[in-house]
Amino acid sequence: DIGKDIKKGENKKIIWNVLDDNDGIINEIQFKIVANRQKIEDYLILNVNLFPDGIGGNLLYGWFINKKTGILISGNYDYYDYYVDYVDYYYFYGNNYVYKYIGINFGLMYKLLNNPKFKLIYYGQLGLNLTVPMYFYYNDYNQDTIIFRKHYITSPFPISTGFIFNINRFNILTGIKIYNNKIKNFKEVDEYIQNNYNYNLKYIPPDYEVGLSFGIGFTF
Repeated sequence: DIGKDIKKGENKKIIWNVLDDNDGIINEIQFKIVANRQKIEDYLILNVNLFPDGIGGNLLYGWFINKKTGILISGNYDYYDYYVDYVDYYYFYGNNYVYKYIGINFGLMYKLLNNPKFKLIYYGQLGLNLTVPMYFYYNDYNQDTIIFRKHYITSPFPISTGFIFNINRFNILTGIKIYNNKIKNFKEVDEYIQNNYNYNLKYIPPDYEVGLSFGIGFTF
């Protein structure tokens, strides 16, 4: 029981052949065992979120509380724009929903593989995000008008999940990120727009916005 990742407990054994390292023993000899706390394994990763209608980014920080399990927190800013335009006779119309999310996310990491030089880590996170702001943008007769603009808090979305590939101190992150656009508050926005502007609901954003995440980072 010597080296890294030795857990505490009873029935541990270390054998030292003293005479292999010394020519002999003269007089009395004493032994002292010193146990040092292992350094926490920290991960710092910067990743980009690519949505069909937008882009965003995360800064993640995580640390392992034991040999297999760790805690992962992150801050994010995501932006995407769902835009539709159409022509009615000779006039151009357009409308789009613009979502800007900023928030904090909490989750866990788990080591599926834990070799000294290579680790495969699975992660999952739930979010607490604020739209800053979410608004509806209208174009009629080439006149641009914002007709709805409001802040909303979304939780537990976004949901993020994926893998971290660790090689020595270098990390590569791949995963997916899911936003739910059809929570109660967003439905109220859709009803407001439909009732006041007589828009067909086919022009609203999809119920869920799914993006891909790619990142790089280091262990220190």
